[in-house]
Amino acid sequence: MESDLRYFRRRAAAEMLAARRSVTPEARARHLELAEKYEALVMAGDRPMAASRQVVAA
Repeated sequence: MESDLRYFRRRAAAEMLAARRSVTPEARARHLELAEKYEALVMAGDRPMAASRQVVAA
């Protein structure tokens, strides 16, 4: 089974790729926003659980 961190890293990379391939600025912005959220989850994975909850709630 894939770990959460691996999944979040994979999704962040996929969203970055989708942003680069986007045709419209709106789509590009949304993909970048999602990539940033997944990257925040990756960073939270290296912190204690209390800090992780704050990132998810944001």
